[in-house]
Amino acid sequence: MPSTIFKDLWTTIQNNNVWQGEIKNLKKGGGYYWISTTITPEVAENGEIIGFLAVRQDITSEKELESNTKKLYEAEKLASLGEMIGNIAHQSRQPLSAISSSASSIKIENELDLLSKEDLANRMDLMMKKTSFLSETINTFRNFLKSDKEYKELILEDEIFDGLNVTSSTLKNHDINIINTINPEQKTQIKMVQGELPQVLVNILNNAKDILMEKKYN
Repeated sequence: MPSTIFKDLWTTIQNNNVWQGEIKNLKKGGGYYWISTTITPEVAENGEIIGFLAVRQDITSEKELESNTKKLYEAEKLASLGEMIGNIAHQSRQPLSAISSSASSIKIENELDLLSKEDLANRMDLMMKKTSFLSETINTFRNFLKSDKEYKELILEDEIFDGLNVTSSTLKNHDINIINTINPEQKTQIKMVQGELPQVLVNILNNAKDILMEKKYN
């Protein structure tokens, strides 16, 4: 335990106040145990502190359950993050391939003097659109990774589209189509943590994809 906890404990009870907290104690034979404790000063008639009364409860099992739950949550979070990275990779591959293909084509046609100014402008516009799409994908991914749980007024439809966009390439690669009937012009404001709803949708869609693929090959 940090020394500051015991310093706070003694300062509190010596000032004739009640201290409450959780303490991790070492066992004589090794190992440790947790206690939840309340320490109350005992005061004589003249106001002098003559002792302390401690009420303690063993909470070791609760702490172990809390620790195991946290580890399980972290493991699930890492697994979810792995799937997210896989989806981002799939989502990025198509525009990257299109940009690479356009750049190679422009270079060859320019060397052969087959590229008009209008053609060049159209190709460059296409490449800029693909680059913009990649930038939006990265921003979506960054929103998923934000650790702060700040509630904001967001557009519900935008959050849903973020989740659908992340998984679209992966699903198409497995011949799975999503029928999206959401009106993109509709703007429903809702207070939520940015990135959480898209992440939930990604997990649901990934699980659905896994089940569909399992049934397909069985």
